[in-house]
Amino acid sequence: MVKRGNRNMPTIYIYDAIHVSCSKTWGYPFNLKFKSIIKDDRANGPGVYLISFKDSPVYFGKYQPFMRNNIFDDRWLRHIETITLRGERVGFGSNSRLDKVLPTVCDDLKTILNKLSEDELYHRFRDTGVCSSCYRRIFASQHWRQLSMATPENILDDFDFRYYKIGGVQQVEQAREVTSKIEKAVIGEFCLPINDAKGYIKPQSIDCIEARVFELIQAQGLVMKHELHLIGAK
Repeated sequence: MVKRGNRNMPTIYIYDAIHVSCSKTWGYPFNLKFKSIIKDDRANGPGVYLISFKDSPVYFGKYQPFMRNNIFDDRWLRHIETITLRGERVGFGSNSRLDKVLPTVCDDLKTILNKLSEDELYHRFRDTGVCSSCYRRIFASQHWRQLSMATPENILDDFDFRYYKIGGVQQVEQAREVTSKIEKAVIGEFCLPINDAKGYIKPQSIDCIEARVFELIQAQGLVMKHELHLIGAK
């Protein structure tokens, strides 16, 4: 039996935690602004998290801060911007170039990127702190028919975010070690489209990854302290 502490997985409607508005700075498609509007001690570190889209797991990550910070601001808002390619802060990195990015996106995005002004190209091709990887661009391209037409009122409808806060961690180094081990194991076993590392198992459900996370936490002699769940469309 996996120890989960005082298990409590509150389900929060995603738009009650994340406010989406139109950018006053940039035009389409990088024209959406995402802001967290909830503060919750259950959202600080350390822990691991799973992002799903249309009930399919797409990304697994670690969150290492020890009893501080907030996963909404530190991780999830950045992920939403780069996974959808609709965030106003999206960048492609200072070491990238347009001719390197174009092969990783769909035709519609190629057309859009080719039409960006010189000023915006300069802004996008630097380290904005919210940089899109190749796998994130591929994911956005595969779902661009939906994402391209999304509005602040519906862009998060099909996303699901789950955070597993780990209890029993005593210090910063232990937090880093434990979360890194769990992340490495999960992405080494499961094939998740947005993670750089590709495992060999295609997850059939969110539950199968969640069960594995619980096993790995128990194997470290720790407990699940809290679970936090953001759900899209009601």
